[in-house]
This record gives sequence, structure tokens and C-alpha cells, in this order.
Amino acid sequence: MSELKPVAWLYEAVDESIRVTDYEQFAEMHGRDVTPLYAIPEGYALVPVEPTDAMVDAALACADDESIPEDAFAQSAYRAMITAAQEQEQ
Repeated sequence: MSELKPVAWLYEAVDESIRVTDYEQFAEMHGRDVTPLYAIPEGYALVPVEPTDAMVDAALACADDESIPEDAFAQSAYRAMITAAQEQEQ
């Protein structure tokens, strides 16, 4: 099985003022075990439930690109939309 990338963690907060988002840093600072609650499998990406304008624009750009063979359009548009979603996230 491929390595999973944790996206949420479970730990017992002793001090409510702690706002650490890096679970490894938190565990090291406090000598506690931190358990991943959810993880993203390698090769997967989190994307918006509804496509953003940037995602739609990326798909439309693929539709206008005559160099993309018809049988490869869906894959090209899908990849373009995922890339647009990830770029917007940063």
C-alpha cells in the first residue's frame, strides 16, 4: 500500500492557546502521540465539490486546443481542472 498523507489529526489539547498545525511539531513539542484521522492516498488530490472558475476555464482551454485528440479530451480536461484547483489552493 502506498504512503498516505495525513490531513487531520487527533490529540488531546492541554492548553487551548496552542495553535500548531504541524502534527509532527506538536508531537515533538509535547511528547505526545498524534494519530492521523484522515489521509489522502498517494495519487489523489482534494478538490472543491463544485468546480471553480479557474477549473472551468482550464477545461474550456482544453476544448479549444485542437492538438488534443478527441479520445484524450476527457483525461486532458480532468488533469487541467485538478491542476487549476491545486494552483488556486496555494
